[in-house]
Amino acid sequence: MVRLNIELVKVDTDEMIWSEHLEVDFNSTFELQDIVSQKVIEGLNIQFSQTELAQIGKDIPTNPLAYEYYLRSISYP
Repeated sequence: MVRLNIELVKVDTDEMIWSEHLEVDFNSTFELQDIVSQKVIEGLNIQFSQTELAQIGKDIPTNPLAYEYYLRSISYP
């Protein structure tokens, strides 16, 4: 299980705009990212077009180990 506190804060005024507490089963990093992004979208009441929604799922890695190797490779000068 992973517990997250998601907060959106207006930095210049230190004002809390939105907050949510999550507790989810942790199966993969990519799934967790999808859950968090969906909660933020819902919490902020953002409306996306169908085209934008279709782009959200594009190019999401399916193999966490391959993605980790990719990230390592681009970090080397």
